[in-house]
Amino acid sequence: MIPFNSNKNIEDADDYIGWANDIFEGFLSTFTKENKLVRDVTEDDSIDHEKFNFIYTAKGTRLADKMKCLLIKVGEKHFPNEDIEIESYLFQED
Repeated sequence: MIPFNSNKNIEDADDYIGWANDIFEGFLSTFTKENKLVRDVTEDDSIDHEKFNFIYTAKGTRLADKMKCLLIKVGEKHFPNEDIEIESYLFQED
């Protein structure tokens, strides 16, 4: 997980989005099979088995969605006239 850097200045929405994307990716990187937040892809899953080596469990998806929504909500509160979108290569929605 990326350590918190209290010296980072967030002066505009782009700064916030960059920071929030880093936080979101760090959060997702803590999801493991051991904590039952991800699992192996099986033949029953309707995704490309060659492209993905894991899939989020229902609990993992809920936690990821909740964190993403929270980061968006904070961004919109501080930058109300900006479109705040949080992304990570680790989390792709349908």
